[in-house]
Amino acid sequence: MQPHTGLPANISDLNTISTLTGPPVLVEIIRMDDVSTSAFELDQIRQAREERIRAGVGGEEGEEDGDIDVDGEGPMPQYPRGTLRFQLSDGHTVLEALEYRRINELKLTTPSGFKMQLKNVRIVRGMAFLEPTTVTLKGGQTEELVKNQEFNFVNGLRRRMGLPLNEPPEPQPEADPPQPLQQAVAIKMALKTHT
Repeated sequence: MQPHTGLPANISDLNTISTLTGPPVLVEIIRMDDVSTSAFELDQIRQAREERIRAGVGGEEGEEDGDIDVDGEGPMPQYPRGTLRFQLSDGHTVLEALEYRRINELKLTTPSGFKMQLKNVRIVRGMAFLEPTTVTLKGGQTEELVKNQEFNFVNGLRRRMGLPLNEPPEPQPEADPPQPLQQAVAIKMALKTHT
C-alpha cells in the first residue's frame, strides 16, 4: 500500500468506537496468538510438535490429534482453536486485532505475511474486531516474516508467562563468492601440493 492510502496512521491511538470505512484495506498478519488458551499449554504443544519434527514425523497436520505426552510418536499434535489475536500491518501502520467472530480458515499455523482485506471493520480504542463478513482472505506469505514466525511466537508465549525473552538469533554472514583471480590462485596452489 502507498503511505496514507491504507490504515489511518493514528488508528492505534484512537480512544473512540468507529468503523474502518472506504475502500477495502489490504493488510498482512505480522503476529498471531490464541488468547483463549494458556501460554503454558500452547508452549507444551509447540515443544511436542518440535519433537515430532525432529523424530521425522513431518509438519503435516492430520485429521487426528497427537498426544503431547507420547515422545516422538503418533500424529502431529494440533493447537487448540479458540480466539485469535493479531498484529496486522498495511506496510506502514500496525493495527492490533481480535477475532470477534471465528474466521475458520485462520489458525495458529497460518503463515506470517498471510494477506487479507478489511472492509467496514469495527475499531474500538485502537483494536479491530474481525468477523467473516468484514474480512476477505487473500492468502500468501512473506518469507522474512515466516523465517521469524517461530521465534516471535515463542517470545510472545514467554511474555505472556512472565519469562525473560529470548535474544534474536545472530544473522549469518553471507560468504562472498570467490573472485576469479582468487579461484585461479587456489587451484594453482592445490595442483602444486598434489604433484
